[in-house]
Amino acid sequence: MNLKILETSLNLRIETKLGKTIKDYKHCEEVGKIQYEQCADIIANVEDMNCDATDYKRYLKEYNAIEALEDYQERGVSCYVKNTLAVEKISSFSKPHFLHVKITREDKKINLIIFRVLVSDSSIEDFKDRKKQFDKVIKYVDDLEDKDNLILTGDWNHGVINEKECSRYYFNYQYIVRSLEAIDLTLIPIDGFSYKNYMKIDHLAVSSSIAVEKADYVDLYKDKYAQIGIPDHSCICAE
Repeated sequence: MNLKILETSLNLRIETKLGKTIKDYKHCEEVGKIQYEQCADIIANVEDMNCDATDYKRYLKEYNAIEALEDYQERGVSCYVKNTLAVEKISSFSKPHFLHVKITREDKKINLIIFRVLVSDSSIEDFKDRKKQFDKVIKYVDDLEDKDNLILTGDWNHGVINEKECSRYYFNYQYIVRSLEAIDLTLIPIDGFSYKNYMKIDHLAVSSSIAVEKADYVDLYKDKYAQIGIPDHSCICAE
């Protein structure tokens, strides 16, 4: 089964300091149009929100939507799967934002996990909490009875470097690589950066049964104003 996956950070977040609520936001129609134009079989969204998506979904009529928008602000992650594939929601939770779906075509299947590690103030305690969230995902995967054809993707918000006496020491890229290797998953190398031209925090990891033919960071929204609801990360486009 050959598939194209597009991972996108929708940049839908609530400005609590301004007293806004979900009713103050809506999904951007142009974002859905640009995603549709990539001809992906699977669209994996992080930083999604349970706000008006009528216009956004107008371009995604060929997809079935599975959502996990379960935290106290009704935010989370979502998955749009071409209706030529069957999709089943297996599990979800809210810290981190997490969704596990099983995608099938005839006798072939993919286990897809999308997650976003939540962040606060970049303090030592914040990075320790990020590590706990990531470890929760690793334990979930390790406990799965069905680990066949497994793909993990999303925004994992780890530290850039492993350096003592700083917050990033507690949750960093090196720790992620070691943790994935311990459960027989490989982090796919992608050239470039996914955020602010120096951070590589959006990732794709796979089990040994998955062959990744191509994976790129693609800035599909560079000409758009980076307001809330317009992706502020480069997307992962993988085959």
